[in-house]
Amino acid sequence: MGISILNVIAISFYKFSLKENYYHSVETELKMARYQKNYNLPSYIKVSKKPLLNKNLELLPQTLNGKFVYLDWGLGYKEVKDLATNLFLWEIALVLSLTFLFYKILWVHLKEREENRVFLEMILLTLSHKLGNFLATQRLNIEILKETSSPAALDRLERGYMFIEKEFKHTLNIIKNFKAGSREKEKINSKFVIESILGEFKDALKDKKLTLDLTEVIITGCKTDIEMIFYLVIENAVKYAKKHIFMQLKKENKFVSLFIKNDINPHIPKGSGIGISLVSQLTQKHKIGFNHREENGYFIVNFSLPLKTKQIRLFCL
Repeated sequence: MGISILNVIAISFYKFSLKENYYHSVETELKMARYQKNYNLPSYIKVSKKPLLNKNLELLPQTLNGKFVYLDWGLGYKEVKDLATNLFLWEIALVLSLTFLFYKILWVHLKEREENRVFLEMILLTLSHKLGNFLATQRLNIEILKETSSPAALDRLERGYMFIEKEFKHTLNIIKNFKAGSREKEKINSKFVIESILGEFKDALKDKKLTLDLTEVIITGCKTDIEMIFYLVIENAVKYAKKHIFMQLKKENKFVSLFIKNDINPHIPKGSGIGISLVSQLTQKHKIGFNHREENGYFIVNFSLPLKTKQIRLFCL
């Protein structure tokens, strides 16, 4: 509205100035015509012995050799019309630009809010998932301690407490350092990440055969999310494996392939599915395809991560 008012004022001022210029020009031209014979007047000055009826003609008080003098506003109206058209087009372009800019700012703001919501939701799911596993393990240790004094059970209680305390501090640190839309992609040593995660499950792996074929490769991505995805699928394999776990990390052309396969322990009841739900949310966040399935008593997952591209694709075979 404000721009339209300014345009109207500008057009009115231009029209007023144009009229003043035309009137001044008519005075000059008529003086020249009075002193020079056969003087050619401009096209916007009309001279006639009889009155002329035309909406674009304005009768002037001056006369020339006893004839009526008219000012033809056709050309002036065209100039004003061209100016109004140009201003209108510029106004439309400006309004559209401002509308697009407002839309982009609003979209970034809404995207940031949605990212914050998803992030907090994943943090809550992660905490509940880890806390649930911790409580289930410690319940068993407490039952053992009730029946007999077991140094091993007491040691597991202490290590379990230290583990959940470390994970809690780690989660708090993630929340503290999180800022929507500002997490930069980092170089990640995939082999080191996998080995670090496996180190956290060394007690649970004592009775299982772990076969590793890991090649040291570097990928680029959001370190927090990649580590969380790796942690959840490795935890799932360790928790539900009966005896055998196989992991292979290798480079294939421009991709890094991580293959995880474990046999399924039929005596362990299926969980709530929170871990898989978290992986699904993380992959959806990065527009990553994710599938998982059981086959012939095995649970098989395959990750295919590009080395240099921004997106990370995840496949399960």
